[in-house]
Amino acid sequence: MIAVVDYEISLSSGGRIVLVELDPGRVPELLDPDVVEACRGILERCTFAAREALEQAKRGYDKDLLRLLRAPDGGLLRASSPVCRLIDDCAMAVPSACTLRNLRKGKAGLPQCWEYGPPANLAEHVRRASIELGTAVGTAWREGSYPVVVDLAPLAAGRGP
Repeated sequence: MIAVVDYEISLSSGGRIVLVELDPGRVPELLDPDVVEACRGILERCTFAAREALEQAKRGYDKDLLRLLRAPDGGLLRASSPVCRLIDDCAMAVPSACTLRNLRKGKAGLPQCWEYGPPANLAEHVRRASIELGTAVGTAWREGSYPVVVDLAPLAAGRGP
């Protein structure tokens, strides 16, 4: 099970957002290049931030974090759109609906059971870790939260600085 930390912060604009931290200290899967590569399509749309930017935002100084922040809907719309890995086994599955792009908070008719489907032919430990990591990010997006990868270079997930 992926150990994420989620919390709400108040923005200087008066709004509030929920962040879901994916910290390599608690999510060692982020340190495995094979897992990161298997999740590239979903991770490249996450926010990558230094721990310091998050700590400053918690204290009300959100300028650095806001510059980096990528909205959940933006991640959903631009991410590769993998079909749920359960598509062949689920009684409620609809191939056109059970994709990452349809994971929107409050969207009627979409099952809450979506799981990330990693590429084929992975080692078993990489496959399992990829499912957990990709599903954690997809779930954060579905809930309207901002997944933030902490202290990991964006290039590690295929995203430029």
